[in-house]
Amino acid sequence: MSVRRLGITDLPTAGAIISRFTRSRRQDPWDFLADPYTLLLVAEEGGGPVGWLYGYELLRPDGRRVMLIQQIEVDASVRRRGHGRALMAAALRLARERGHAEVVAPARPGDPAASALFARSGARQDQLRQMYRWSMGDSDSTPGAR
Repeated sequence: MSVRRLGITDLPTAGAIISRFTRSRRQDPWDFLADPYTLLLVAEEGGGPVGWLYGYELLRPDGRRVMLIQQIEVDASVRRRGHGRALMAAALRLARERGHAEVVAPARPGDPAASALFARSGARQDQLRQMYRWSMGDSDSTPGAR
């Protein structure tokens, strides 16, 4: 098993991973990978992807950086074999290297696997907050030209 960060040279791999884990019709991850403040990690086993983690590096008004882990997912067939822990460890290592003040990750209520993974990696549960969402149209639309 290995974990690696995908970059702009990994377009075909990133497209396949995004399609596989999100079931999105959008196959061009160029904008996401070209942004230096986005993070896409892939866990691989046997030469193929079995999990992913993606997130964002955010800048606070006080100048401190925060990493937001938006999603982490591992194929059901290989769960409980360390892939999620390896993805988390890689993200936390990158956050430390880049001097982030903290790392945050949402977990849905009723998702004990995510809560356990985060706790095992050293996270503490923050006060419960509600998240509000504004839809800006078709969430699967293709952005404008680069």
